Amino acid sequence: MLFELVADEQSVKIREGAVELGSICYRLRYKKQLLRPRNIRTEKSEIVVDFGPANLNDRITGTAEGLRIERTWTLCRPGSWQLLFEYRPALPRDSEWIVPAIMYQKNASGTGNFPRGGLEPGWSFREDRIPLPSCSILIDRDHRYQALYCSPAQKEEELSSVKSGLDRQGVFLEIRIPYTEEPKTYWEKGIFFGGLGRATGKRLRLHLRQLPFTYRRRFTLVRGQYKAYSTEVYRTVTASAFRQGAVESKPVVLPRSLL
Repeated sequence: MLFELVADEQSVKIREGAVELGSICYRLRYKKQLLRPRNIRTEKSEIVVDFGPANLNDRITGTAEGLRIERTWTLCRPGSWQLLFEYRPALPRDSEWIVPAIMYQKNASGTGNFPRGGLEPGWSFREDRIPLPSCSILIDRDHRYQALYCSPAQKEEELSSVKSGLDRQGVFLEIRIPYTEEPKTYWEKGIFFGGLGRATGKRLRLHLRQLPFTYRRRFTLVRGQYKAYSTEVYRTVTASAFRQGAVESKPVVLPRSLL
């Protein structure tokens, strides 16, 4: 994929030829503040963002199916942090939404107390609930889709989440590190009672001796168009992830009693 980057004050638009795919928006959570960029600079396929007490660097590579973004954050102030990767695809507000193994057709069917609804509630799910880490997919009426996922966490404290939502600007996908599950956390199907509990989440807590703190993660955007059924999209996105080495296939070792 050949792409062009166009920066404004708080985001970078991604264009493929004359078509705008979407925008990467830049924000960071520090304590109770939402930090916004002081400056964004683009250099060919590289984006450098200055937040003051932090900065980040995006290196973007075009692939056959979309884009791969290698992001590096550098945090220079002690305290509580949450890292964000926010993407706003150029898709309509009524886009169909899929989270593999979690959300399909608004989860309108079935009995119990579990996540339901479209993009309006702003559901956020932890990466280890999803076959592709923090994967979320949006599809328009013309069967065009865009999907976002990230590389898997290497430690439990690095577990991410993906929030899919709708606001005044349109649809958005946001990966958070460490995770937030909201508006509620899913504990069990809750056929008789329970099911959903309060929102949960983590923060990265840094001390002076840890500074400057550097963290890297890979994010992948996939775009395309399916022919018949929206379930094709998940298979296509998964196949793309394996081709790019974004996920690994590991053999399952069965207990001797099952052999």
